[in-house]
Amino acid sequence: MISRVVCASPMGVEAVGVQVEAYISNGLPVFNIVGLPDAAVTESKERVRAAINNSGVVFPMRRILVNLAPADVRKAGPLYDLPIAVAVLSAASLIPTGAADGYLFAGELGLDGTVRPVPGGIVLAEAARSLGLKGIVVAREQIAEARLVPGVQVLGAANLRELIQWLTGGKEESCSLLAYSEAVREMIVQPPTETLVDLADIRGQAHGKRAIEIAATGRHSLLMVGPPGSGKSMLAQSLPGILPPLTEEQALEVTRVYSVAGLLEPERGLIANRPFRAPHHTTTLPGLIGGGAHKPRPGEISLSHNGVLFLDEMREFSSAVLDGLRQPLEEKVVSITRGMRRFRFPADFMLVGATNPCKCGFLGDRFKQCSCPPGRADEYFAKLSGPMMDRIDMHVEVPRLSGSELSSVAGDEPTIAVRARVAASLQDIATRAPDPKFSQPTAPARRMMIDAIERLGLSARALNKVGQIAGTISQMGGQGGVVTEEHVAEALQYRPVDRTSIRARRNS
Repeated sequence: MISRVVCASPMGVEAVGVQVEAYISNGLPVFNIVGLPDAAVTESKERVRAAINNSGVVFPMRRILVNLAPADVRKAGPLYDLPIAVAVLSAASLIPTGAADGYLFAGELGLDGTVRPVPGGIVLAEAARSLGLKGIVVAREQIAEARLVPGVQVLGAANLRELIQWLTGGKEESCSLLAYSEAVREMIVQPPTETLVDLADIRGQAHGKRAIEIAATGRHSLLMVGPPGSGKSMLAQSLPGILPPLTEEQALEVTRVYSVAGLLEPERGLIANRPFRAPHHTTTLPGLIGGGAHKPRPGEISLSHNGVLFLDEMREFSSAVLDGLRQPLEEKVVSITRGMRRFRFPADFMLVGATNPCKCGFLGDRFKQCSCPPGRADEYFAKLSGPMMDRIDMHVEVPRLSGSELSSVAGDEPTIAVRARVAASLQDIATRAPDPKFSQPTAPARRMMIDAIERLGLSARALNKVGQIAGTISQMGGQGGVVTEEHVAEALQYRPVDRTSIRARRNS
């Protein structure tokens, strides 16, 4: 007898349908799985055998062949355990024929029959909807995640024994009937959780605070340069707190990425807070950009989607790793090809970097002499390539402050005040966006930008970024988007620091 059960294989942040076919015939007891399975799928036959025997049912001791179709799609991971078990039970007539029709099954099985969650619960539920199925059966811990998809009935099984009872005519005790709109709104209305660092805790650094407010308003990438302990990391960690809350669509996008990566906590539904990722400088290119041998996983830039990617000690990262950011910064998406398949991951993130000016960290510092030998500072500086530096919108010096300067600073604004100001600017931008005169430079401002090409040697890309930053500054000032010379002059301050001036300051 042949039985068929529907499953799905995640491909990036989407999934393609997979049909699990089981055929049981007479012959010596053997259990084979075909259809391009990886090692985890091949090993599932032992988990399935033990799970069925420990669920009150005797495993059929006959010749069993399981085919995973289409055969040209690589099958990876333990999510096929549950559909394989259901297909075998149906082929052996241990559950009624057709009992599993209309549902997509996905889950890992423990040897005792426990159903465990698998990565990609949201995309699997979306696959069930696109295939026209009535619902999806997952581990009970994934109900909150899968129910975020509208139009799909979600059943959560604690173990295989419970699922067998339901398939043989038992009560649907594990069915979740919570509506999609209620499930999403229930979590999205909650305000963001605690801020990593409050701006009021950062003494001084008015220029750096101004820069991150501009960056938050215009979603500009930012590089902070300064000696150790000047406050670069604290400024970066304060940035998520002043960004506007995620919209419902953005929250679903973030949750989908974390679901595929297997990073959602058990019984966790929607992620309502903006991500903040800070990978170590030893991170590899696949770890940062995404990748893998057969089934690519999202990297740190995709895990930072709609949030902040913070690269502390940025020049300690491999040059090849940093150059890998160039295309995602422009296109806001990552495409990875493996075999005949193409995987796409979203990567609309804010890049924030922090770096020392030299290897010892004190080039240009007012209080400590740089100890780097001749040439080492240039070598350290060159680890960030010119094209990569050109793609970073804002470059900010964060100097070390003296004890008297720190003690004299008072009345620092808290994060909540800056967040309200950013929200007001974004609201004003939203109302003015259809205006054709929005963010138009005046004639003197345009002449200043053209003059900057010759005096500062700006590329066309850099000049465009200066114009974007000037437009953001204008919008923050409530001046109707009209870009003046003052806006351009401030925007030009955020271009890369000239190392000649730093050396002159060091030697003075």
